[in-house]
Amino acid sequence: MSTEYDKKDKNPTPAEPESAPETSTEETTDEGPTAPAPAGPRRDIWDRLMHLPLLRIFEPFYRAHKEVLLYLFFGVVTTLVSWGLFWLFDYGLRMHELVANALSWILTVFVAFLTNRVWVFDSPTRTVGAFLLQMLRFYLGRVATLLIEEGILYVFITRLGCPDMWVKIAASVVVVVLNYVFSKWLIFRKRKAPRPDDQGTA
Repeated sequence: MSTEYDKKDKNPTPAEPESAPETSTEETTDEGPTAPAPAGPRRDIWDRLMHLPLLRIFEPFYRAHKEVLLYLFFGVVTTLVSWGLFWLFDYGLRMHELVANALSWILTVFVAFLTNRVWVFDSPTRTVGAFLLQMLRFYLGRVATLLIEEGILYVFITRLGCPDMWVKIAASVVVVVLNYVFSKWLIFRKRKAPRPDDQGTA
């Protein structure tokens, strides 16, 4: 005699189909999840300073000529640093004036390198080797302009007898311009990012 229990065994209820795994809505590429959209240009301390209410009136001019303005500003700063270090080594530590001048030049150029690298040309490096190479190129550029300045002084003062200070001022202008050109186009030159069409081509 068949019972209700046996009927249930002969006709088992079908199992519910497993639900498909939830798919992520995050877009992916061959290299992984799509990166978020890049943020706007990074604002440094000088951008924030010029955005203050008292200085905001000058902000458009500052943004249009930021690189040159910061270069001139830090040029004044490094000049003051040079004078201060020379006074410290010469008068404070009683060093020979030539030694004091050499030490002040080395340290002043290092200060100029850091300020130009971080704020003027915004040229970070990823490795210690790249940083040292960048610094070496900066020092070589400053040595080159130092020799050019010495040559101008020798020709126009020593050989031609022109007024000392006028020649020194003119030589300083030449050096400032050359230092800017060397820094912008040779030392802290920004490499252009490859275009999408160029990627993957030989």
